[in-house]
Amino acid sequence: MRNRRGFPAALLIALSLATSTPATAGTLTRAWVSSLGTDGASCGAVATPCRTFNGALANVAPGAEIDVKDPGDYGPAPVTISHGVSIVNDGVGTAAVRTPAGANAFTINVPAADAVELRGLSINGGGAAGTNGVVFNGGGGLTIIDCVIERFASTTASNGNAIQIAPASGSLKVLIAGSKIVDNGNIGVNYVPSGTVSAIVSIERTVIRGLAQTSKSAGVTALTSGLGGSLALNISNAVISNYYYGANISGNAATVVTVAASQLNNNGIGIIPYGQEQVLIKRSVISGNNTGVDVCCGTGAYDSAGDNVIRGNVTNVIGTLTKIGTQ
Repeated sequence: MRNRRGFPAALLIALSLATSTPATAGTLTRAWVSSLGTDGASCGAVATPCRTFNGALANVAPGAEIDVKDPGDYGPAPVTISHGVSIVNDGVGTAAVRTPAGANAFTINVPAADAVELRGLSINGGGAAGTNGVVFNGGGGLTIIDCVIERFASTTASNGNAIQIAPASGSLKVLIAGSKIVDNGNIGVNYVPSGTVSAIVSIERTVIRGLAQTSKSAGVTALTSGLGGSLALNISNAVISNYYYGANISGNAATVVTVAASQLNNNGIGIIPYGQEQVLIKRSVISGNNTGVDVCCGTGAYDSAGDNVIRGNVTNVIGTLTKIGTQ
Protein backbone atom coordinates (compact mmCIF):
# COMPACT_ATOMS: atom_id res chain seq x y z
CA MET A 1 0.00 0.00 0.00
CA ARG A 2 1.22 3.53 -0.86
CA ASN A 3 0.06 6.89 0.39
CA ARG A 4 -0.89 9.71 -1.94
CA ARG A 5 2.76 10.83 -2.29
CA GLY A 6 3.92 7.40 -3.35
CA PHE A 7 5.85 6.29 -0.20
CA PRO A 8 5.34 2.70 1.02
CA ALA A 9 3.39 2.63 4.29
CA ALA A 10 5.92 0.27 5.89
CA LEU A 11 8.70 2.75 5.20
CA LEU A 12 6.73 5.56 6.81
CA ILE A 13 6.13 3.46 9.92
CA ALA A 14 9.83 2.59 10.16
CA LEU A 15 10.86 6.23 9.83
CA SER A 16 8.35 7.23 12.50
CA LEU A 17 9.69 4.64 14.95
CA ALA A 18 13.28 5.62 14.29
CA THR A 19 12.62 9.26 15.14
CA SER A 20 10.30 8.81 18.12
CA THR A 21 11.72 5.80 20.03
CA PRO A 22 14.07 6.76 22.94
CA ALA A 23 17.63 5.44 23.22
CA THR A 24 17.79 1.74 23.92
CA ALA A 25 18.71 0.80 27.51
CA GLY A 26 22.42 0.29 27.99
CA THR A 27 23.57 2.72 25.27
CA LEU A 28 23.93 6.07 27.06
CA THR A 29 27.46 7.31 27.68
CA ARG A 30 26.26 9.86 30.24
CA ALA A 31 23.18 9.86 32.42
CA TRP A 32 21.76 12.01 35.19
CA VAL A 33 19.88 11.24 38.39
CA SER A 34 17.66 13.62 40.34
CA SER A 35 15.45 13.48 43.42
CA LEU A 36 12.68 14.62 41.04
CA GLY A 37 13.50 12.06 38.35
CA THR A 38 11.66 8.94 37.24
CA ASP A 39 13.19 5.58 36.44
CA GLY A 40 12.36 3.99 33.11
CA ALA A 41 13.79 2.87 29.80
CA SER A 42 13.98 6.45 28.53
CA CYS A 43 15.44 8.15 31.60
CA GLY A 44 18.94 9.58 31.84
CA ALA A 45 19.02 12.77 29.78
CA VAL A 46 19.61 15.96 31.74
CA ALA A 47 15.99 17.01 31.09
CA THR A 48 14.57 13.56 32.00
CA PRO A 49 16.82 12.22 34.76
CA CYS A 50 16.48 8.85 36.45
CA ARG A 51 15.41 8.63 40.08
CA THR A 52 17.92 6.04 41.34
CA PHE A 53 21.42 4.84 40.62
CA ASN A 54 20.04 1.42 39.68
CA GLY A 55 17.66 3.05 37.24
CA ALA A 56 20.50 4.93 35.58
CA LEU A 57 22.78 1.89 35.56
CA ALA A 58 20.20 0.00 33.51
CA ASN A 59 20.43 2.61 30.77
CA VAL A 60 24.16 3.32 30.47
CA ALA A 61 26.88 1.61 28.47
CA PRO A 62 30.15 0.30 29.94
CA GLY A 63 32.47 3.17 30.76
CA ALA A 64 29.65 5.70 31.11
CA GLU A 65 29.28 8.45 33.72
CA ILE A 66 26.28 8.94 35.97
CA ASP A 67 26.00 12.48 37.39
CA VAL A 68 23.95 13.74 40.33
CA LYS A 69 21.79 16.83 39.66
CA ASP A 70 20.63 17.61 43.21
CA PRO A 71 20.70 16.28 46.80
CA GLY A 72 18.74 13.13 47.50
CA ASP A 73 18.72 9.47 48.47
CA TYR A 74 19.59 7.49 45.33
CA GLY A 75 19.03 3.99 46.64
CA PRO A 76 17.45 1.63 47.32
CA ALA A 77 20.33 -0.66 48.16
CA PRO A 78 21.86 -2.79 46.95
CA VAL A 79 23.17 -0.77 44.04
CA THR A 80 24.48 -3.49 41.74
CA ILE A 81 27.22 -2.59 39.26
CA SER A 82 28.04 -5.13 36.55
CA HIS A 83 30.10 -3.02 34.13
CA GLY A 84 32.53 -0.14 34.29
CA VAL A 85 30.99 3.19 35.30
CA SER A 86 31.67 6.44 37.16
CA ILE A 87 29.03 7.68 39.62
CA VAL A 88 29.81 11.31 40.37
CA ASN A 89 28.45 13.93 42.75
CA ASP A 90 30.39 17.04 41.89
CA GLY A 91 29.32 19.08 44.92
CA VAL A 92 25.55 19.50 44.56
CA GLY A 93 24.85 18.39 48.17
CA THR A 94 24.40 15.03 49.86
CA ALA A 95 23.91 12.17 47.40
CA ALA A 96 23.13 9.20 49.61
CA VAL A 97 22.64 5.48 49.50
CA ARG A 98 21.21 4.02 52.71
CA THR A 99 20.86 0.33 53.41
CA PRO A 100 18.29 -1.87 55.11
CA ALA A 101 19.39 -4.73 57.35
CA GLY A 102 21.24 -7.47 55.50
CA ALA A 103 21.93 -5.50 52.32
CA ASN A 104 25.21 -4.15 50.96
CA ALA A 105 25.07 -0.57 49.73
CA PHE A 106 27.12 -1.27 46.57
CA THR A 107 27.96 -4.66 45.09
CA ILE A 108 30.49 -4.49 42.25
CA ASN A 109 31.46 -7.34 39.94
CA VAL A 110 32.62 -6.09 36.55
CA PRO A 111 34.76 -7.51 33.73
CA ALA A 112 38.52 -7.61 34.21
CA ALA A 113 39.10 -4.70 31.83
CA ASP A 114 36.50 -2.44 33.51
CA ALA A 115 36.89 0.08 36.32
CA VAL A 116 34.40 1.70 38.69
CA GLU A 117 34.57 5.15 40.29
CA LEU A 118 32.43 6.43 43.17
CA ARG A 119 32.88 10.12 43.93
CA GLY A 120 31.23 12.46 46.42
CA LEU A 121 28.73 9.96 47.83
CA SER A 122 27.29 9.42 51.32
CA ILE A 123 27.05 5.67 51.91
CA ASN A 124 25.28 4.98 55.20
CA GLY A 125 24.40 1.69 56.83
CA GLY A 126 22.17 3.38 59.39
CA GLY A 127 23.41 0.95 62.04
CA ALA A 128 21.55 -1.90 60.35
CA ALA A 129 22.96 -5.35 61.14
CA GLY A 130 24.64 -7.60 58.61
CA THR A 131 25.57 -4.96 56.03
CA ASN A 132 28.65 -3.75 54.16
CA GLY A 133 29.29 -0.47 52.40
CA VAL A 134 31.11 -1.23 49.13
CA VAL A 135 31.78 -4.86 48.17
CA PHE A 136 34.13 -5.27 45.20
CA ASN A 137 34.22 -8.85 43.93
CA GLY A 138 35.92 -8.41 40.57
CA GLY A 139 37.16 -5.98 37.97
CA GLY A 140 40.21 -4.05 36.87
CA GLY A 141 39.93 -1.04 39.13
CA LEU A 142 38.06 0.71 41.92
CA THR A 143 38.33 4.42 42.78
CA ILE A 144 36.56 5.94 45.79
CA ILE A 145 37.08 9.69 46.17
CA ASP A 146 35.55 12.19 48.61
CA CYS A 147 33.03 9.70 49.98
CA VAL A 148 31.66 9.18 53.49
CA ILE A 149 31.09 5.51 54.38
CA GLU A 150 29.64 5.03 57.83
CA ARG A 151 27.54 3.05 60.30
CA PHE A 152 27.69 -0.47 58.88
CA ALA A 153 27.05 -2.82 61.78
CA SER A 154 28.71 -6.18 62.25
CA THR A 155 27.13 -9.52 63.13
CA THR A 156 29.92 -11.76 61.71
CA ALA A 157 33.42 -11.33 60.28
CA SER A 158 31.95 -10.97 56.78
CA ASN A 159 29.91 -7.82 57.46
CA GLY A 160 30.20 -4.48 59.15
CA ASN A 161 32.95 -3.58 56.66
CA ALA A 162 33.01 -0.18 55.00
CA ILE A 163 34.95 -1.37 51.93
CA GLN A 164 35.53 -5.06 51.17
CA ILE A 165 37.80 -5.97 48.25
CA ALA A 166 37.50 -9.69 47.57
CA PRO A 167 38.54 -10.63 44.02
CA ALA A 168 39.24 -14.23 43.06
CA SER A 169 41.74 -13.63 40.24
CA GLY A 170 43.24 -11.06 37.88
CA SER A 171 44.95 -7.76 38.50
CA LEU A 172 43.50 -4.53 39.82
CA LYS A 173 44.24 -1.06 41.07
CA VAL A 174 42.35 0.49 43.97
CA LEU A 175 42.48 4.13 45.07
CA ILE A 176 40.67 5.43 48.15
CA ALA A 177 41.30 9.15 48.61
CA GLY A 178 39.91 12.12 50.49
CA SER A 179 37.27 10.01 52.22
CA LYS A 180 35.88 9.46 55.72
CA ILE A 181 35.32 5.87 56.80
CA VAL A 182 33.84 6.14 60.28
CA ASP A 183 31.79 4.32 62.91
CA ASN A 184 31.67 0.94 61.20
CA GLY A 185 31.46 -2.20 63.29
CA ASN A 186 34.18 -4.39 61.77
CA ILE A 187 36.82 -3.32 59.22
CA GLY A 188 37.39 -0.04 57.40
CA VAL A 189 39.22 -1.32 54.30
CA ASN A 190 39.27 -5.11 54.02
CA TYR A 191 41.47 -6.64 51.29
CA VAL A 192 40.74 -10.38 51.25
CA PRO A 193 41.38 -12.03 47.86
CA SER A 194 40.35 -15.65 47.49
CA GLY A 195 42.85 -16.60 44.78
CA THR A 196 45.85 -15.36 42.82
CA VAL A 197 45.52 -11.60 42.42
CA SER A 198 48.04 -8.88 41.64
CA ALA A 199 46.87 -5.65 43.23
CA ILE A 200 47.93 -2.12 44.03
CA VAL A 201 45.83 -0.63 46.83
CA SER A 202 46.41 3.02 47.75
CA ILE A 203 44.74 4.81 50.68
CA GLU A 204 45.42 8.54 50.68
CA ARG A 205 44.18 11.50 52.75
CA THR A 206 41.54 9.37 54.40
CA VAL A 207 40.22 9.14 57.97
CA ILE A 208 39.41 5.61 59.12
CA ARG A 209 37.85 5.59 62.61
CA GLY A 210 36.24 2.59 64.24
CA LEU A 211 33.04 2.45 66.21
CA ALA A 212 34.75 0.58 69.06
CA GLN A 213 37.87 -1.49 69.74
CA THR A 214 35.97 -4.75 69.48
CA SER A 215 37.96 -7.96 69.06
CA LYS A 216 39.48 -8.38 65.56
CA SER A 217 38.15 -5.06 64.26
CA ALA A 218 40.68 -3.25 62.08
CA GLY A 219 41.14 -0.02 60.21
CA VAL A 220 42.92 -1.77 57.33
CA THR A 221 43.26 -5.52 56.79
CA ALA A 222 45.28 -7.24 54.06
CA LEU A 223 45.30 -11.04 54.04
CA THR A 224 47.35 -12.64 51.27
CA SER A 225 49.30 -15.26 53.22
CA GLY A 226 49.13 -18.67 51.55
CA LEU A 227 47.95 -17.22 48.25
CA GLY A 228 49.70 -16.46 44.98
CA GLY A 229 49.84 -13.05 43.40
CA SER A 230 51.19 -9.82 44.83
CA LEU A 231 50.06 -6.76 46.76
CA ALA A 232 51.44 -3.25 47.03
CA LEU A 233 49.54 -1.56 49.87
CA ASN A 234 50.29 2.15 50.18
CA ILE A 235 48.86 4.14 53.11
CA SER A 236 49.72 7.84 53.06
CA ASN A 237 48.45 10.93 54.91
CA ALA A 238 45.84 8.77 56.62
CA VAL A 239 44.48 8.72 60.18
CA ILE A 240 43.50 5.32 61.58
CA SER A 241 42.06 5.16 65.10
CA ASN A 242 39.80 3.36 67.57
CA TYR A 243 40.22 -0.20 66.29
CA TYR A 244 41.52 -3.39 67.83
CA TYR A 245 44.14 -3.32 65.03
CA GLY A 246 45.02 -0.15 63.18
CA ALA A 247 46.56 -2.15 60.34
CA ASN A 248 46.34 -5.95 60.35
CA ILE A 249 48.65 -7.52 57.75
CA SER A 250 49.21 -11.20 56.99
CA GLY A 251 50.97 -11.22 53.66
CA ASN A 252 52.81 -13.52 51.31
CA ALA A 253 56.41 -12.79 50.27
CA ALA A 254 55.17 -10.58 47.41
CA THR A 255 53.26 -8.24 49.73
CA VAL A 256 54.85 -4.82 50.26
CA VAL A 257 53.28 -2.35 52.69
CA THR A 258 54.29 1.31 52.93
CA VAL A 259 52.89 3.57 55.65
CA ALA A 260 53.91 7.20 55.08
CA ALA A 261 53.00 10.48 56.77
CA SER A 262 50.14 8.81 58.65
CA GLN A 263 48.82 8.58 62.20
CA LEU A 264 47.80 5.34 63.89
CA ASN A 265 46.46 6.35 67.27
CA ASN A 266 44.26 4.98 70.06
CA ASN A 267 44.07 1.42 68.77
CA GLY A 268 44.71 -1.83 70.58
CA ILE A 269 47.70 -2.42 68.28
CA GLY A 270 48.80 0.24 65.82
CA ILE A 271 50.33 -2.10 63.22
CA ILE A 272 50.63 -5.89 63.36
CA PRO A 273 52.32 -7.66 60.41
CA TYR A 274 52.62 -11.40 60.95
CA GLY A 275 53.31 -13.05 57.59
CA GLN A 276 56.16 -12.85 55.06
CA GLU A 277 55.43 -9.28 53.98
CA GLN A 278 57.80 -6.33 53.72
CA VAL A 279 56.76 -3.27 55.73
CA LEU A 280 58.23 0.24 55.63
CA ILE A 281 57.00 2.95 58.01
CA LYS A 282 58.16 6.53 57.42
CA ARG A 283 57.21 10.07 58.56
CA SER A 284 54.41 8.63 60.71
CA VAL A 285 53.13 8.99 64.27
CA ILE A 286 52.11 5.85 66.15
CA SER A 287 50.93 6.86 69.61
CA GLY A 288 48.28 6.25 72.24
CA ASN A 289 47.90 2.56 71.38
CA ASN A 290 48.18 -0.34 73.78
CA THR A 291 50.98 -1.62 71.48
CA GLY A 292 52.47 0.62 68.83
CA VAL A 293 54.02 -1.93 66.45
CA ASP A 294 53.90 -5.70 67.01
CA VAL A 295 56.29 -7.65 64.76
CA CYS A 296 56.81 -10.55 67.12
CA CYS A 297 55.42 -13.26 64.87
CA GLY A 298 56.17 -12.31 61.28
CA THR A 299 59.06 -13.56 59.15
CA GLY A 300 59.26 -10.63 56.74
CA ALA A 301 61.30 -7.42 56.75
CA TYR A 302 60.04 -4.62 59.00
CA ASP A 303 61.72 -1.23 58.67
CA SER A 304 61.16 2.05 60.49
CA ALA A 305 62.68 5.28 59.17
CA GLY A 306 64.30 7.68 61.61
CA ASP A 307 61.58 10.30 61.04
CA ASN A 308 58.83 8.27 62.74
CA VAL A 309 57.43 8.98 66.19
CA ILE A 310 56.61 5.70 67.92
CA ARG A 311 56.06 6.61 71.54
CA GLY A 312 53.33 7.23 74.07
CA ASN A 313 52.01 3.68 73.70
CA VAL A 314 51.72 1.32 76.66
CA THR A 315 54.30 -0.79 74.78
CA ASN A 316 55.93 0.92 71.83
CA VAL A 317 57.37 -2.07 69.93
CA ILE A 318 57.17 -5.84 70.33
CA GLY A 319 59.71 -7.78 68.29
CA THR A 320 62.47 -6.43 66.07
CA LEU A 321 61.73 -3.30 64.07
CA THR A 322 64.78 -2.39 61.99
CA LYS A 323 65.71 1.30 62.14
CA ILE A 324 66.82 2.78 58.82
CA GLY A 325 67.67 6.26 57.55
CA THR A 326 65.03 8.68 56.36
CA GLN A 327 63.64 8.04 52.91
